[in-house]
Amino acid sequence: MKKNLYFRSVYKSSQALEEAVLGSTLRLLSFPRTLLEVFIRKNMGERFFSIGTATLLLIVLAAFPIVFGPQLQALSALSDTGRNSLGDYNSMREMNAVMEARNFGGSSRGFDWGYFFLHHFTWYLFLGAFYYFALERYKEIKRLPSVFDFGRSSVDPGEIHPRFQDFKWKNQSVDIRMIETVLEPLFFFVIGVILIILKQMLGYLIVLSSIGYWMNYRIAYFQGDQFIMDTIDEMLFSQEKANAFIADKDPKETNGVRYYGRKPADPDTRRKVADMFEEDDSIEVD
Repeated sequence: MKKNLYFRSVYKSSQALEEAVLGSTLRLLSFPRTLLEVFIRKNMGERFFSIGTATLLLIVLAAFPIVFGPQLQALSALSDTGRNSLGDYNSMREMNAVMEARNFGGSSRGFDWGYFFLHHFTWYLFLGAFYYFALERYKEIKRLPSVFDFGRSSVDPGEIHPRFQDFKWKNQSVDIRMIETVLEPLFFFVIGVILIILKQMLGYLIVLSSIGYWMNYRIAYFQGDQFIMDTIDEMLFSQEKANAFIADKDPKETNGVRYYGRKPADPDTRRKVADMFEEDDSIEVD
């Protein structure tokens, strides 16, 4: 297949920064996606799911309530006073006085284990379930055909849960894109909201993770759409090269293809220049 150097230089190069930002964002959002996906997917590719990422998430999230427990308790206490924001206090001294009065000064004496258990039991229960399913996903990867023998793709997103595949909207089945960008994240979002109503800190984690899950797949589909459109446009730029560049026809006659830049006045010279726009992208094997 021949690649169109003009299209790749003029149009593709302008997207380099955008692609770099989206790529970094996609990798970052893989963390909240992993946190939820282990519960509803199986048989994922070894580069799509990482037990190392799951272990890192377990350690960080297990430490979070312990490290920030006193602060969370203090915020809860301040909320219980009927004051909706820290700005309602006349000074930091007044706010600290309220916190000390409620034994939330940060000392071991003030740490309320009853509050901790009541609000964070589901947090650690969730983390235990998360890592159990993460290990199950890891075992599945070990049993699947080898990537190096072309048995499967290493970035396989896994099998979608049958409940989502069987879901119908207005008596019509939904496609995979709808499942991954709407149904799956919405399922977890609703669970998170219910937990928030029940005053469980886990609810906030699940809600934020569901938003990250949604963004991750939205970006993935956006990148896929962009790649396909780039491929189509590159084909059109090669097909319409004679009309758009050599004959200099109106874009209405060239399927919207337009070559920017000054062109040689002589048609034969234009043709020679146009011949240099394409390069063979095939790989020769001896």
